[in-house]
Amino acid sequence: MDGGIEMRVRYKIPLTIQNGDSLIFSDGYNEFPAADFTFNYTIVNAANKYTFTAVAATPENILGYELDGGDLFVRVAPEDTAKYIAGDDYTYYVQAEDDNGNKITVESGPITLIDEYSTVGDYRSHAKIMLDLLEAYLQGTAPDAVKKYSVAGRSIESYDLKEIVELRNYYKLIFENEVKKNKIARGERDYSSTTKVRFGTMPEFYRGQGK
Repeated sequence: MDGGIEMRVRYKIPLTIQNGDSLIFSDGYNEFPAADFTFNYTIVNAANKYTFTAVAATPENILGYELDGGDLFVRVAPEDTAKYIAGDDYTYYVQAEDDNGNKITVESGPITLIDEYSTVGDYRSHAKIMLDLLEAYLQGTAPDAVKKYSVAGRSIESYDLKEIVELRNYYKLIFENEVKKNKIARGERDYSSTTKVRFGTMPEFYRGQGK
């Protein structure tokens, strides 16, 4: 690509989309060739809906990108994804439509949209926020506002030390797993095992009370 980013395009829609980034991927369905169908993508939750369309992966359409596979090509501009509202409760749908207007959903699944980081904000995960908050409290460095922070309907200062430590360990485990998954996604080696956070891992007094 002259003057652009040399890029090998991944196959299939990514299940995590960074708002404000270009969304580029290839796709394809053997029983629905790109030459005979139009493919419409919808990302939706209870409050928001975003749509875009794939084009046939011809040399003219793929702009010199190298595709990992498929006969469809999708590119959504960063100024468009910057308008997306972040959330982990979205579902994506891929719908094939023929020249006669017949439509069929060929794929669907959960998808996460992540806040654009070009604006000031707190981009820590929920687990990291809770871990930092609880560790600050244990270290005696938490301001009064943090002590009043509600966890499962109770202020932090209402928990005893044992309960605070159990909560800290619970969120520490979740955050460590997030870090390991991120390393794996980047192709880094991580020889430590990822511990599955089971129901029994959650402090007994905290179960059924929400995050």
